[in-house]
Amino acid sequence: MSYQTLFIISTLLIIGCSSEPQQKTKAILKPKVKIEVPTFNADSAYAFVAKQVSFGPRVISSKGWENCAIWLEKKFKTYTSTVILQQAPINTYDGKNHTLKNIIASFSPEKNNRVALFAHWDSRHIADHDTKNQNKPILGANGSKWSWSANRISKTIQY
Repeated sequence: MSYQTLFIISTLLIIGCSSEPQQKTKAILKPKVKIEVPTFNADSAYAFVAKQVSFGPRVISSKGWENCAIWLEKKFKTYTSTVILQQAPINTYDGKNHTLKNIIASFSPEKNNRVALFAHWDSRHIADHDTKNQNKPILGANGSKWSWSANRISKTIQY
């Protein structure tokens, strides 16, 4: 191959590979949406936990468990009209038969993108990690904070 041919090919490659100034694209900025965050109300939080604990131990099928379920269902109905009580028979490890209850509150069921929030509202039949009262039912105040959270969020997102 001659130098002249090599020169022509090299020139064509350089011209073909050269880049023209590219257009600068402007970033499209979406307006910032201000998110309203509800303020934490310690008195309200305490009242919810105190109410739930006032039913006593909420061991499945107990009077405290039943009364708390009724209260939670009524409370959720003050936030939304779509409240479902889901019940199912269950046989526990000790051979006893019970009816399991889930209380489901739905907000804006017509929407595709929603949040699922789950919380325990019942308590254990024994305090197996307690150092003094291992064979007694517990009030379950630590679980109540989750039910309070579900109630507070429900109140915040109500339609």
